[in-house]
Amino acid sequence: MTVSAQGIQDLLKWAEENGCVHSDKLKFEYQEHRGVFAIATETHKAEKPQLKVPTRLIIHGGVAEKYFGKQLAVSETNLNGGLKLLWAKLKYDDETLVEGVNLNEFYKPYIALLPEGKETGSVFYWNMEELKLLSSTNLGGSLPAKFEWLVDEWFNTVSDLPEKHKKHAQYEQDLKFRDQFKTFTRSQLLDSLNNVTSWTSFGAYLWSTTIFTSRAFPHRIIDPSAKDGQAMFVPLIDLLNHNNSTLINWSYDQAENDGYFTMHNLDQIEAGGEVFNNYGAKGNEELLMGYGFVIENNANDSVALRVKPPFSAVLEAKERGVHIPKIDDYTYHAFATDEPQGDELTEDNYSGVLYFLNHKSLLPEDLIQMFMSLVSNHTEEGFTLRQRLSALQNLRKALEHKHMALKQDYDIDTSSIDPHVVKTAEIYRKGQMEVLKSTLSAIKSTEKTLLAENKSSVLSLKKLFKKDDRFRAGVSLFGINSYEELEDEEEEGDREAFFALWVLLNAEVPLTGEEDYVAPEWVRESYKQLKENYIPDDESVPYRMVQFQQAFKDHPLGKALTVQNYIIAERVVQMNSYTRGSADDVILVDPISFHV
Repeated sequence: MTVSAQGIQDLLKWAEENGCVHSDKLKFEYQEHRGVFAIATETHKAEKPQLKVPTRLIIHGGVAEKYFGKQLAVSETNLNGGLKLLWAKLKYDDETLVEGVNLNEFYKPYIALLPEGKETGSVFYWNMEELKLLSSTNLGGSLPAKFEWLVDEWFNTVSDLPEKHKKHAQYEQDLKFRDQFKTFTRSQLLDSLNNVTSWTSFGAYLWSTTIFTSRAFPHRIIDPSAKDGQAMFVPLIDLLNHNNSTLINWSYDQAENDGYFTMHNLDQIEAGGEVFNNYGAKGNEELLMGYGFVIENNANDSVALRVKPPFSAVLEAKERGVHIPKIDDYTYHAFATDEPQGDELTEDNYSGVLYFLNHKSLLPEDLIQMFMSLVSNHTEEGFTLRQRLSALQNLRKALEHKHMALKQDYDIDTSSIDPHVVKTAEIYRKGQMEVLKSTLSAIKSTEKTLLAENKSSVLSLKKLFKKDDRFRAGVSLFGINSYEELEDEEEEGDREAFFALWVLLNAEVPLTGEEDYVAPEWVRESYKQLKENYIPDDESVPYRMVQFQQAFKDHPLGKALTVQNYIIAERVVQMNSYTRGSADDVILVDPISFHV
Protein backbone atom coordinates (compact mmCIF):
# COMPACT_ATOMS: atom_id res chain seq x y z
CA MET A 1 0.00 0.00 0.00
CA THR A 2 1.39 3.40 -0.99
CA VAL A 3 0.04 6.34 0.97
CA SER A 4 -0.56 9.43 -1.16
CA ALA A 5 -0.23 13.03 -0.13
CA GLN A 6 -3.94 13.33 -0.89
CA GLY A 7 -4.68 10.49 1.53
CA ILE A 8 -2.84 12.35 4.29
CA GLN A 9 -4.70 15.56 3.48
CA ASP A 10 -8.01 13.70 3.53
CA LEU A 11 -7.19 12.39 7.00
CA LEU A 12 -6.22 15.83 8.33
CA LYS A 13 -9.34 17.39 6.85
CA TRP A 14 -11.51 14.66 8.43
CA ALA A 15 -9.75 15.09 11.78
CA GLU A 16 -10.16 18.88 11.73
CA GLU A 17 -13.82 18.67 10.75
CA ASN A 18 -14.42 16.39 13.72
CA GLY A 19 -12.75 18.53 16.34
CA CYS A 20 -9.09 17.46 16.26
CA VAL A 21 -6.51 20.18 16.84
CA HIS A 22 -2.93 19.94 15.63
CA SER A 23 -0.12 22.46 15.79
CA ASP A 24 0.61 24.45 12.65
CA LYS A 25 4.30 23.78 13.38
CA LEU A 26 4.07 20.16 12.30
CA LYS A 27 3.09 18.36 9.13
CA PHE A 28 2.57 14.72 8.18
CA GLU A 29 4.47 12.81 5.51
CA TYR A 30 4.88 9.17 4.39
CA GLN A 31 7.91 6.97 3.71
CA GLU A 32 8.20 3.24 3.16
CA HIS A 33 9.14 1.39 6.37
CA ARG A 34 8.42 4.56 8.39
CA GLY A 35 4.76 4.89 7.50
CA VAL A 36 3.00 8.18 8.14
CA PHE A 37 4.99 10.41 10.50
CA ALA A 38 5.12 14.02 11.68
CA ILE A 39 7.92 16.54 11.18
CA ALA A 40 8.45 20.05 12.54
CA THR A 41 8.07 22.90 10.06
CA GLU A 42 10.24 25.15 12.23
CA THR A 43 12.52 24.89 15.22
CA HIS A 44 10.47 25.11 18.39
CA LYS A 45 9.74 23.80 21.87
CA ALA A 46 6.00 23.52 22.19
CA GLU A 47 4.39 25.31 25.13
CA LYS A 48 1.14 23.42 24.75
CA PRO A 49 0.03 20.03 23.35
CA GLN A 50 0.68 19.65 19.63
CA LEU A 51 -2.22 17.22 19.13
CA LYS A 52 -5.70 17.10 20.66
CA VAL A 53 -8.25 14.42 19.77
CA PRO A 54 -11.85 14.67 21.01
CA THR A 55 -13.31 11.74 22.91
CA ARG A 56 -15.97 11.16 20.27
CA LEU A 57 -13.28 10.07 17.76
CA ILE A 58 -11.66 7.60 20.13
CA ILE A 59 -12.60 3.95 19.60
CA HIS A 60 -12.72 1.82 22.76
CA GLY A 61 -14.56 -1.08 24.31
CA GLY A 62 -17.62 1.03 24.90
CA VAL A 63 -18.10 1.43 21.16
CA ALA A 64 -17.72 -2.33 20.68
CA GLU A 65 -20.28 -2.89 23.44
CA LYS A 66 -22.81 -0.68 21.67
CA TYR A 67 -22.47 -2.75 18.53
CA PHE A 68 -21.86 -6.33 19.72
CA GLY A 69 -23.39 -6.25 23.17
CA LYS A 70 -21.84 -6.33 26.62
CA GLN A 71 -20.96 -10.05 26.78
CA LEU A 72 -18.48 -9.94 23.92
CA ALA A 73 -17.16 -6.45 24.54
CA VAL A 74 -16.06 -7.03 28.14
CA SER A 75 -15.13 -10.71 28.14
CA GLU A 76 -12.97 -11.47 31.20
CA THR A 77 -10.81 -13.87 29.16
CA ASN A 78 -10.20 -11.37 26.34
CA LEU A 79 -10.72 -7.79 27.51
CA ASN A 80 -10.17 -6.34 24.05
CA GLY A 81 -11.64 -9.11 21.90
CA GLY A 82 -14.74 -7.13 21.02
CA LEU A 83 -12.67 -4.05 20.18
CA LYS A 84 -10.35 -6.04 17.90
CA LEU A 85 -13.30 -7.65 16.16
CA LEU A 86 -14.97 -4.26 15.68
CA TRP A 87 -11.77 -2.94 14.16
CA ALA A 88 -11.67 -5.90 11.74
CA LYS A 89 -15.25 -5.15 10.74
CA LEU A 90 -14.48 -1.49 10.08
CA LYS A 91 -11.67 -2.57 7.77
CA TYR A 92 -13.22 -5.52 5.95
CA ASP A 93 -16.97 -4.86 5.93
CA ASP A 94 -19.18 -2.16 4.42
CA GLU A 95 -21.59 -1.20 7.17
CA THR A 96 -21.35 -1.00 10.96
CA LEU A 97 -24.20 1.11 12.33
CA VAL A 98 -23.83 2.58 15.82
CA GLU A 99 -26.40 5.17 16.91
CA GLY A 100 -27.33 5.76 13.30
CA VAL A 101 -23.76 6.33 12.08
CA ASN A 102 -22.02 3.95 9.67
CA LEU A 103 -18.60 3.70 11.32
CA ASN A 104 -17.07 2.16 8.18
CA GLU A 105 -17.68 5.36 6.25
CA PHE A 106 -17.01 7.66 9.18
CA TYR A 107 -13.51 6.26 9.92
CA LYS A 108 -12.62 5.57 6.28
CA PRO A 109 -10.04 8.40 5.90
CA TYR A 110 -8.24 7.11 9.00
CA ILE A 111 -8.38 3.38 8.23
CA ALA A 112 -7.23 4.02 4.65
CA LEU A 113 -3.83 5.17 5.96
CA LEU A 114 -3.21 2.17 8.20
CA PRO A 115 -0.63 -0.37 6.96
CA GLU A 116 -1.64 -3.85 5.83
CA GLY A 117 0.02 -7.25 6.02
CA LYS A 118 3.80 -7.09 5.54
CA GLU A 119 3.72 -3.28 5.77
CA THR A 120 2.81 -3.53 9.46
CA GLY A 121 6.29 -4.93 10.07
CA SER A 122 4.81 -7.82 12.04
CA VAL A 123 6.84 -11.03 11.96
CA PHE A 124 3.55 -12.90 11.57
CA TYR A 125 3.70 -11.88 7.90
CA TRP A 126 7.33 -12.92 7.28
CA ASN A 127 7.92 -15.75 4.81
CA MET A 128 9.88 -18.92 5.57
CA GLU A 129 13.26 -17.55 4.41
CA GLU A 130 12.76 -14.41 6.47
CA LEU A 131 11.82 -16.41 9.57
CA LYS A 132 15.11 -18.32 9.30
CA LEU A 133 16.81 -15.03 10.17
CA LEU A 134 15.27 -15.41 13.65
CA SER A 135 16.67 -18.91 14.24
CA SER A 136 17.84 -19.54 17.83
CA THR A 137 16.28 -16.29 19.05
CA ASN A 138 13.55 -16.11 21.67
CA LEU A 139 11.20 -14.54 19.16
CA GLY A 140 11.87 -17.15 16.50
CA GLY A 141 11.35 -19.97 18.98
CA SER A 142 8.15 -18.60 20.50
CA LEU A 143 6.43 -17.44 17.32
CA PRO A 144 4.57 -20.72 16.53
CA ALA A 145 3.10 -20.84 20.05
CA LYS A 146 2.14 -17.16 19.93
CA PHE A 147 0.43 -17.73 16.58
CA GLU A 148 -1.54 -20.71 17.90
CA TRP A 149 -2.54 -18.75 21.00
CA LEU A 150 -3.80 -15.94 18.78
CA VAL A 151 -5.77 -18.40 16.61
CA ASP A 152 -7.46 -19.74 19.76
CA GLU A 153 -8.22 -16.21 20.95
CA TRP A 154 -9.78 -15.36 17.58
CA PHE A 155 -11.82 -18.57 17.45
CA ASN A 156 -13.22 -18.08 20.94
CA THR A 157 -14.03 -14.44 20.22
CA VAL A 158 -15.88 -14.99 16.92
CA SER A 159 -17.65 -18.01 18.45
CA ASP A 160 -19.07 -15.67 21.12
CA LEU A 161 -20.57 -13.31 18.56
CA PRO A 162 -24.31 -12.70 18.92
CA GLU A 163 -26.25 -14.95 16.57
CA LYS A 164 -27.24 -12.14 14.21
CA HIS A 165 -23.56 -11.58 13.35
CA LYS A 166 -23.00 -15.24 12.55
CA LYS A 167 -25.38 -15.24 9.61
CA HIS A 168 -23.14 -13.70 6.98
CA ALA A 169 -22.11 -16.01 4.15
CA GLN A 170 -18.49 -16.72 5.10
CA TYR A 171 -18.80 -17.15 8.87
CA GLU A 172 -18.89 -20.97 8.95
CA GLN A 173 -16.12 -21.16 6.36
CA ASP A 174 -13.99 -18.78 8.41
CA LEU A 175 -14.21 -21.03 11.49
CA LYS A 176 -12.60 -23.91 9.58
CA PHE A 177 -9.27 -22.06 9.65
CA ARG A 178 -8.55 -23.27 13.19
CA ASP A 179 -8.43 -26.89 12.03
CA GLN A 180 -6.85 -26.18 8.65
CA PHE A 181 -3.95 -23.81 9.28
CA LYS A 182 -1.55 -26.47 10.63
CA THR A 183 -1.76 -28.29 7.30
CA PHE A 184 -0.81 -25.17 5.31
CA THR A 185 2.62 -24.52 3.89
CA ARG A 186 4.05 -21.14 4.90
CA SER A 187 3.21 -19.83 1.45
CA GLN A 188 -0.40 -21.02 1.72
CA LEU A 189 -0.73 -19.54 5.19
CA LEU A 190 0.54 -16.13 4.06
CA ASP A 191 -1.80 -16.24 1.07
CA SER A 192 -4.70 -16.75 3.48
CA LEU A 193 -3.53 -13.95 5.80
CA ASN A 194 -2.93 -11.43 3.03
CA ASN A 195 -6.09 -12.00 1.00
CA VAL A 196 -8.86 -11.22 3.45
CA THR A 197 -12.45 -11.26 2.22
CA SER A 198 -14.37 -11.61 5.49
CA TRP A 199 -14.30 -9.57 8.70
CA THR A 200 -14.76 -12.70 10.86
CA SER A 201 -11.78 -14.48 9.30
CA PHE A 202 -8.55 -15.03 11.18
CA GLY A 203 -6.71 -12.90 8.61
CA ALA A 204 -8.92 -9.94 9.52
CA TYR A 205 -8.41 -10.57 13.25
CA LEU A 206 -4.63 -10.84 12.80
CA TRP A 207 -4.52 -7.52 10.96
CA SER A 208 -6.63 -5.94 13.68
CA THR A 209 -4.33 -7.37 16.36
CA THR A 210 -1.15 -6.06 14.71
CA ILE A 211 -2.72 -2.60 14.45
CA PHE A 212 -4.00 -2.91 18.00
CA THR A 213 -0.68 -3.90 19.61
CA SER A 214 1.24 -1.18 17.76
CA ARG A 215 -1.24 1.69 18.26
CA ALA A 216 -3.40 1.11 21.32
CA PHE A 217 -3.35 3.46 24.32
CA PRO A 218 -4.49 2.61 27.86
CA HIS A 219 -8.21 3.35 28.10
CA ARG A 220 -7.77 4.45 31.72
CA ILE A 221 -6.15 7.70 30.55
CA ILE A 222 -9.61 9.01 29.67
CA ASP A 223 -11.75 6.70 31.81
CA PRO A 224 -10.53 5.78 35.32
CA SER A 225 -13.26 3.13 35.56
CA ALA A 226 -11.75 1.12 32.67
CA LYS A 227 -10.05 -2.13 33.63
CA ASP A 228 -6.30 -2.66 33.56
CA GLY A 229 -5.43 -3.89 30.09
CA GLN A 230 -8.40 -2.34 28.32
CA ALA A 231 -7.26 -0.21 25.41
CA MET A 232 -8.40 2.40 22.90
CA PHE A 233 -7.52 3.70 19.43
CA VAL A 234 -6.71 7.42 19.16
CA PRO A 235 -6.71 8.54 15.50
CA LEU A 236 -3.97 10.94 14.39
CA ILE A 237 -1.89 10.71 17.59
CA ASP A 238 -1.23 7.03 16.92
CA LEU A 239 0.49 7.93 13.63
CA LEU A 240 3.54 9.30 15.46
CA ASN A 241 6.61 7.10 15.60
CA HIS A 242 8.54 6.09 18.72
CA ASN A 243 11.66 7.52 20.30
CA ASN A 244 12.51 6.19 23.76
CA SER A 245 14.32 9.39 24.78
CA THR A 246 11.48 11.75 23.87
CA LEU A 247 9.79 13.55 26.76
CA ILE A 248 6.05 13.11 26.36
CA ASN A 249 3.00 14.04 28.35
CA TRP A 250 -0.30 12.30 27.62
CA SER A 251 -3.31 13.80 29.32
CA TYR A 252 -7.07 14.04 29.24
CA ASP A 253 -8.68 17.45 29.22
CA GLN A 254 -12.35 17.49 30.11
CA ALA A 255 -14.29 20.12 28.14
CA GLU A 256 -17.88 21.24 28.64
CA ASN A 257 -19.38 19.11 25.88
CA ASP A 258 -16.53 16.70 25.18
CA GLY A 259 -13.08 15.75 26.42
CA TYR A 260 -9.76 15.72 24.62
CA PHE A 261 -6.92 13.24 24.67
CA THR A 262 -3.79 15.37 24.25
CA MET A 263 -0.17 14.69 23.38
CA HIS A 264 2.53 17.16 24.30
CA ASN A 265 6.08 16.54 23.03
CA LEU A 266 8.27 18.48 25.48
CA ASP A 267 11.49 18.30 23.47
CA GLN A 268 13.24 21.06 21.58
CA ILE A 269 12.54 20.03 17.96
CA GLU A 270 14.64 21.27 15.06
CA ALA A 271 13.05 22.33 11.78
CA GLY A 272 12.67 19.24 9.60
CA GLY A 273 13.13 16.95 12.61
CA GLU A 274 10.63 14.22 13.36
CA VAL A 275 8.06 14.81 16.09
CA PHE A 276 7.98 11.63 18.14
CA ASN A 277 5.75 9.89 20.60
CA ASN A 278 7.27 7.67 23.30
CA TYR A 279 5.84 4.16 23.72
CA GLY A 280 7.88 3.54 26.86
CA ALA A 281 11.16 1.80 27.70
CA LYS A 282 10.83 -1.14 25.32
CA GLY A 283 13.50 -3.49 24.02
CA ASN A 284 13.75 -4.65 20.43
CA GLU A 285 12.08 -7.99 21.09
CA GLU A 286 8.93 -6.28 22.34
CA LEU A 287 9.13 -3.63 19.62
CA LEU A 288 9.53 -6.16 16.81
CA MET A 289 6.80 -8.46 18.11
CA GLY A 290 4.30 -5.75 18.98
CA TYR A 291 5.18 -2.78 16.79
CA GLY A 292 6.99 -4.20 13.77
CA PHE A 293 10.31 -2.33 14.05
CA VAL A 294 13.59 -2.27 15.98
CA ILE A 295 15.97 0.45 17.17
CA GLU A 296 19.68 0.19 16.52
CA ASN A 297 21.76 0.29 19.73
CA ASN A 298 18.59 0.21 21.80
CA ALA A 299 19.52 1.10 25.39
CA ASN A 300 16.33 -0.64 26.55
CA ASP A 301 17.10 -3.93 24.83
CA SER A 302 16.28 -6.98 26.89
CA VAL A 303 16.59 -10.75 26.71
CA ALA A 304 13.75 -12.94 27.91
CA LEU A 305 14.90 -15.92 29.95
CA ARG A 306 12.33 -18.57 30.78
CA VAL A 307 13.32 -20.78 33.71
CA LYS A 308 11.25 -23.95 33.92
CA PRO A 309 11.97 -26.01 37.04
CA PRO A 310 9.27 -28.35 38.40
CA PHE A 311 6.27 -26.40 39.65
CA SER A 312 6.92 -27.74 43.16
CA ALA A 313 10.38 -26.11 43.06
CA VAL A 314 8.77 -22.74 42.25
CA LEU A 315 6.45 -23.11 45.25
CA GLU A 316 9.46 -23.98 47.44
CA ALA A 317 11.23 -20.87 46.17
CA LYS A 318 8.21 -18.73 47.09
CA GLU A 319 8.23 -20.25 50.58
CA ARG A 320 11.89 -19.22 50.87
CA GLY A 321 10.85 -15.65 50.11
CA VAL A 322 11.86 -15.58 46.44
CA HIS A 323 9.78 -13.09 44.46
CA ILE A 324 8.17 -14.64 41.38
CA PRO A 325 7.95 -11.77 38.89
CA LYS A 326 4.91 -10.69 36.95
CA ILE A 327 5.08 -9.43 33.38
CA ASP A 328 4.11 -5.96 34.62
CA ASP A 329 7.27 -5.85 36.77
CA TYR A 330 9.19 -5.25 33.57
CA THR A 331 7.04 -3.21 31.20
CA TYR A 332 3.66 -1.61 30.83
CA HIS A 333 1.40 -2.85 28.07
CA ALA A 334 -1.57 -0.92 26.80
CA PHE A 335 -3.20 -4.28 26.22
CA ALA A 336 -3.69 -7.44 28.23
CA THR A 337 -1.03 -10.16 27.97
CA ASP A 338 -1.35 -13.92 28.19
CA GLU A 339 1.60 -14.46 30.52
CA PRO A 340 0.51 -15.83 33.95
CA GLN A 341 3.06 -14.88 36.61
CA GLY A 342 3.51 -14.49 40.34
CA ASP A 343 0.31 -14.97 42.34
CA GLU A 344 -1.54 -15.96 39.15
CA LEU A 345 0.59 -19.08 38.67
CA THR A 346 -1.10 -22.43 39.06
CA GLU A 347 0.07 -25.90 38.10
CA ASP A 348 -2.42 -25.85 35.22
CA ASN A 349 -1.17 -22.63 33.60
CA TYR A 350 2.50 -23.03 34.61
CA SER A 351 4.94 -22.83 31.73
CA GLY A 352 8.01 -21.62 33.58
CA VAL A 353 8.97 -18.31 35.17
CA LEU A 354 9.84 -15.45 32.85
CA TYR A 355 12.71 -13.06 33.58
CA PHE A 356 14.06 -10.16 31.53
CA LEU A 357 17.71 -9.18 31.44
CA ASN A 358 18.52 -5.66 30.30
CA HIS A 359 21.37 -3.18 30.49
CA LYS A 360 19.86 -1.54 33.58
CA SER A 361 19.33 -4.86 35.34
CA LEU A 362 21.73 -7.46 33.97
CA LEU A 363 21.43 -9.72 36.99
CA PRO A 364 17.98 -9.36 38.57
CA GLU A 365 18.11 -10.37 42.21
CA ASP A 366 14.88 -12.36 41.78
CA LEU A 367 16.58 -14.49 39.12
CA ILE A 368 19.70 -15.15 41.20
CA GLN A 369 17.59 -16.09 44.23
CA MET A 370 15.51 -18.49 42.10
CA PHE A 371 18.71 -20.25 41.02
CA MET A 372 19.92 -20.22 44.65
CA SER A 373 16.72 -21.93 45.74
CA LEU A 374 17.07 -24.53 42.97
CA VAL A 375 20.58 -25.56 44.16
CA SER A 376 19.72 -25.60 47.86
CA ASN A 377 19.90 -28.80 49.88
CA HIS A 378 18.11 -30.03 52.99
CA THR A 379 20.97 -29.03 55.34
CA GLU A 380 20.75 -25.35 54.38
CA GLU A 381 18.40 -22.93 56.06
CA GLY A 382 17.85 -19.67 54.22
CA PHE A 383 20.36 -18.50 51.66
CA THR A 384 24.06 -19.37 51.77
CA LEU A 385 27.28 -18.27 50.11
CA ARG A 386 27.56 -21.67 48.43
CA GLN A 387 24.11 -21.29 46.88
CA ARG A 388 25.05 -17.84 45.60
CA LEU A 389 28.23 -19.05 43.92
CA SER A 390 26.56 -22.15 42.52
CA ALA A 391 23.60 -20.13 41.21
CA LEU A 392 25.92 -17.76 39.35
CA GLN A 393 27.71 -20.70 37.72
CA ASN A 394 24.51 -22.42 36.62
CA LEU A 395 23.14 -19.16 35.27
CA ARG A 396 26.41 -18.54 33.43
CA LYS A 397 26.24 -21.94 31.72
CA ALA A 398 22.64 -21.37 30.63
CA LEU A 399 23.43 -17.95 29.19
CA GLU A 400 26.63 -19.13 27.49
CA HIS A 401 24.58 -21.77 25.69
CA LYS A 402 22.07 -19.11 24.64
CA HIS A 403 24.83 -16.73 23.52
CA MET A 404 26.62 -19.41 21.53
CA ALA A 405 23.43 -20.31 19.67
CA LEU A 406 22.93 -16.67 18.68
CA LYS A 407 26.53 -16.38 17.46
CA GLN A 408 26.25 -19.28 15.06
CA ASP A 409 26.35 -18.38 11.40
CA TYR A 410 23.40 -19.56 9.38
CA ASP A 411 23.79 -20.51 5.74
CA ILE A 412 20.99 -18.29 4.47
CA ASP A 413 20.96 -16.71 1.04
CA THR A 414 19.59 -13.22 1.71
CA SER A 415 19.75 -12.05 -1.92
CA SER A 416 16.01 -12.61 -2.39
CA ILE A 417 15.00 -11.27 1.03
CA ASP A 418 13.82 -7.72 1.58
CA PRO A 419 16.97 -5.83 2.77
CA HIS A 420 14.85 -4.05 5.39
CA VAL A 421 13.86 -7.40 6.91
CA VAL A 422 17.49 -8.58 6.86
CA LYS A 423 18.62 -5.41 8.63
CA THR A 424 15.79 -5.67 11.15
CA ALA A 425 16.73 -9.26 12.07
CA GLU A 426 20.43 -8.34 12.34
CA ILE A 427 19.72 -5.46 14.72
CA TYR A 428 17.46 -7.63 16.85
CA ARG A 429 19.98 -10.50 17.05
CA LYS A 430 22.91 -8.17 17.77
CA GLY A 431 20.99 -6.51 20.58
CA GLN A 432 20.22 -9.88 22.16
CA MET A 433 23.89 -10.87 21.98
CA GLU A 434 25.04 -7.60 23.53
CA VAL A 435 22.75 -8.04 26.55
CA LEU A 436 23.93 -11.64 27.03
CA LYS A 437 27.58 -10.65 26.65
CA SER A 438 27.16 -7.89 29.25
CA THR A 439 25.32 -10.26 31.60
CA LEU A 440 28.09 -12.86 31.35
CA SER A 441 30.65 -10.16 32.18
CA ALA A 442 28.52 -9.11 35.16
CA ILE A 443 28.39 -12.71 36.40
CA LYS A 444 32.16 -13.02 36.14
CA SER A 445 32.68 -9.75 37.99
CA THR A 446 30.13 -10.63 40.69
CA GLU A 447 31.73 -14.02 41.33
CA LYS A 448 35.21 -12.50 41.45
CA THR A 449 34.04 -9.99 44.06
CA LEU A 450 32.32 -12.70 46.11
CA LEU A 451 35.42 -14.89 46.13
CA ALA A 452 37.66 -11.96 47.08
CA GLU A 453 35.37 -10.91 49.92
CA ASN A 454 35.06 -14.48 51.20
CA LYS A 455 38.56 -15.78 50.53
CA SER A 456 38.78 -17.55 53.88
CA SER A 457 35.47 -19.35 53.28
CA VAL A 458 36.35 -21.15 50.03
CA LEU A 459 38.68 -24.07 49.49
CA SER A 460 40.07 -25.48 46.25
CA LEU A 461 42.19 -28.59 45.75
CA LYS A 462 45.05 -26.36 44.66
CA LYS A 463 44.80 -24.38 47.90
CA LEU A 464 44.65 -27.55 50.01
CA PHE A 465 47.56 -29.16 48.20
CA LYS A 466 49.63 -26.07 48.96
CA LYS A 467 48.65 -25.69 52.63
CA ASP A 468 47.83 -29.14 54.01
CA ASP A 469 50.93 -31.31 54.66
CA ARG A 470 48.83 -34.36 55.52
CA PHE A 471 46.88 -34.09 52.26
CA ARG A 472 50.10 -33.79 50.24
CA ALA A 473 51.54 -36.79 52.04
CA GLY A 474 48.35 -38.76 51.42
CA VAL A 475 48.22 -38.21 47.67
CA SER A 476 51.97 -38.90 47.42
CA LEU A 477 51.05 -42.53 48.12
CA PHE A 478 49.69 -42.49 44.53
CA GLY A 479 52.98 -41.11 43.21
CA ILE A 480 51.49 -37.61 43.00
CA ASN A 481 53.98 -35.00 44.17
CA SER A 482 52.68 -31.78 42.64
CA TYR A 483 49.34 -30.16 41.98
CA GLU A 484 50.01 -30.37 38.25
CA GLU A 485 50.32 -34.13 38.58
CA LEU A 486 47.09 -34.18 40.57
CA GLU A 487 45.36 -32.30 37.74
CA ASP A 488 46.71 -34.80 35.21
CA GLU A 489 45.45 -37.65 37.39
CA GLU A 490 41.93 -36.31 37.62
CA GLU A 491 39.19 -37.94 35.63
CA GLU A 492 35.44 -37.31 35.82
CA GLY A 493 34.45 -37.37 39.49
CA ASP A 494 38.06 -37.42 40.74
CA ARG A 495 37.93 -33.88 42.11
CA GLU A 496 35.16 -34.88 44.52
CA ALA A 497 36.99 -38.11 45.30
CA PHE A 498 40.19 -36.32 46.34
CA PHE A 499 38.13 -33.77 48.29
CA ALA A 500 36.44 -36.68 50.09
CA LEU A 501 39.87 -38.10 50.90
CA TRP A 502 40.89 -34.74 52.36
CA VAL A 503 37.69 -34.64 54.49
CA LEU A 504 38.44 -38.14 55.85
CA LEU A 505 42.05 -37.24 56.67
CA ASN A 506 40.86 -34.25 58.69
CA ALA A 507 37.79 -35.84 60.27
CA GLU A 508 39.02 -39.36 61.09
CA VAL A 509 42.75 -38.94 61.77
CA PRO A 510 43.47 -37.32 65.16
CA LEU A 511 45.51 -34.11 65.14
CA THR A 512 49.03 -34.26 66.60
CA GLY A 513 49.29 -30.56 67.33
CA GLU A 514 52.22 -30.18 64.97
CA GLU A 515 50.18 -29.48 61.83
CA ASP A 516 50.89 -26.28 59.88
CA TYR A 517 47.34 -26.31 58.57
CA VAL A 518 44.13 -27.46 60.22
CA ALA A 519 40.87 -27.85 58.32
CA PRO A 520 38.12 -25.40 59.25
CA GLU A 521 35.93 -26.55 62.11
CA TRP A 522 32.83 -26.56 59.89
CA VAL A 523 34.29 -29.39 57.79
CA ARG A 524 34.70 -31.69 60.78
CA GLU A 525 31.34 -30.59 62.20
CA SER A 526 29.52 -31.32 58.90
CA TYR A 527 31.12 -34.77 58.78
CA LYS A 528 30.23 -35.45 62.40
CA GLN A 529 26.56 -34.46 61.97
CA LEU A 530 26.14 -36.54 58.84
CA LYS A 531 27.74 -39.53 60.52
CA GLU A 532 25.46 -39.25 63.53
CA ASN A 533 22.38 -39.11 61.29
CA TYR A 534 23.59 -41.51 58.63
CA ILE A 535 20.94 -43.79 57.16
CA PRO A 536 22.38 -46.68 55.10
CA ASP A 537 21.42 -46.48 51.46
CA ASP A 538 23.07 -47.89 48.38
CA GLU A 539 26.55 -48.70 49.70
CA SER A 540 28.08 -49.83 46.43
CA VAL A 541 31.84 -49.36 46.55
CA PRO A 542 33.02 -46.20 44.70
CA TYR A 543 35.77 -47.11 42.25
CA ARG A 544 38.31 -44.67 43.76
CA MET A 545 37.77 -46.00 47.25
CA VAL A 546 39.31 -49.38 46.44
CA GLN A 547 42.46 -47.58 45.35
CA PHE A 548 42.39 -45.45 48.48
CA GLN A 549 42.04 -48.51 50.72
CA GLN A 550 45.02 -50.18 49.09
CA ALA A 551 47.18 -47.06 49.28
CA PHE A 552 46.25 -46.26 52.90
CA LYS A 553 46.24 -49.77 54.37
CA ASP A 554 49.26 -48.93 56.57
CA HIS A 555 48.22 -45.31 57.15
CA PRO A 556 46.40 -44.06 60.31
CA LEU A 557 43.38 -43.47 58.05
CA GLY A 558 43.35 -47.08 56.90
CA LYS A 559 40.86 -48.56 59.36
CA ALA A 560 38.50 -45.57 58.97
CA LEU A 561 38.34 -45.97 55.18
CA THR A 562 35.06 -47.84 55.20
CA VAL A 563 32.36 -47.57 52.55
CA GLN A 564 30.10 -45.76 55.00
CA ASN A 565 32.71 -43.18 56.01
CA TYR A 566 33.72 -42.57 52.43
CA ILE A 567 30.10 -42.01 51.35
CA ILE A 568 29.64 -39.58 54.26
CA ALA A 569 32.78 -37.67 53.22
CA GLU A 570 31.47 -37.50 49.63
CA ARG A 571 28.18 -36.08 50.90
CA VAL A 572 30.04 -33.42 52.89
CA VAL A 573 31.70 -32.37 49.65
CA GLN A 574 28.53 -32.53 47.56
CA MET A 575 26.44 -30.50 50.01
CA ASN A 576 29.10 -27.85 50.60
CA SER A 577 30.60 -27.29 47.15
CA TYR A 578 29.93 -25.88 43.74
CA THR A 579 31.54 -26.46 40.36
CA ARG A 580 33.29 -23.48 38.87
CA GLY A 581 34.23 -22.48 35.34
CA SER A 582 34.79 -24.34 32.12
CA ALA A 583 37.41 -26.52 33.85
CA ASP A 584 34.69 -27.74 36.26
CA ASP A 585 36.81 -27.06 39.33
CA VAL A 586 35.14 -28.21 42.54
CA ILE A 587 35.20 -25.51 45.23
CA LEU A 588 34.32 -26.28 48.83
CA VAL A 589 32.42 -23.46 50.57
CA ASP A 590 31.82 -22.69 54.23
CA PRO A 591 28.03 -23.06 54.78
CA ILE A 592 27.68 -19.48 56.01
CA SER A 593 24.53 -17.46 55.40
CA PHE A 594 24.36 -14.95 52.60
CA HIS A 595 22.40 -11.73 52.98
CA VAL A 596 21.68 -9.39 50.10
